[in-house]
Amino acid sequence: MLVVTGTGFQKQREKDRSSNIHKQHNSTILCQMGELAPTVAHVINDTTLECTTPIFGVGGDGSGTEVVHLVGWTPLSISMNGGSEWLRDGVEILLSPPPFVSTLTPSIGHEGTSVRLHGDNFLNTPLLSCMFGKEKVPATWESETAVTCSAPATKASISVAVFPLVPVSVSNDGTTMSPPSSASFSYAPYLSIDTADPSHVYVGVGSDILLTSKKFGF
Repeated sequence: MLVVTGTGFQKQREKDRSSNIHKQHNSTILCQMGELAPTVAHVINDTTLECTTPIFGVGGDGSGTEVVHLVGWTPLSISMNGGSEWLRDGVEILLSPPPFVSTLTPSIGHEGTSVRLHGDNFLNTPLLSCMFGKEKVPATWESETAVTCSAPATKASISVAVFPLVPVSVSNDGTTMSPPSSASFSYAPYLSIDTADPSHVYVGVGSDILLTSKKFGF
């Protein structure tokens, strides 16, 4: 759904219902995006209404809903009387298919790890973001098929025996996230090395080194 904000939606609707316009024409509220077929809208209050957005795909879905392939900025028009009159205030929206994430690298890390997400339909917008579980962070656009994000902090308990796994998704507008996929990120604990034995080895000679740490617990 597309949320449209403005003024006078409810008042205009009530006016049309009581006027000759309502008697002579359909009072259905419509949205139209460019030259696409109009869709039914719903008034929420005097400053807000919701429009049904088009479906992107490769063919008809059998529902009678228009399936589009257009990508780009397109004007938005509103009609309060079934298409008899249209309001066009120069507002444009960006039509694009939803992003999706297929893989990410690395898939294991910790807070601050730079993660590269691979997929498609990523747009270079100011609101481009990644979602790790329920935590949203800004994303850096690389191309339509790749973005980079820094893994945020997690509230989950992390240990050498438990690596919390969270789903990862992308949003072009900061609100609507990409559909669920198998892409996920595991949070690993920070590890440190306390000792190395031996501490002196010769270059060119294969030597085994024993590392010890209080945080090794596998």
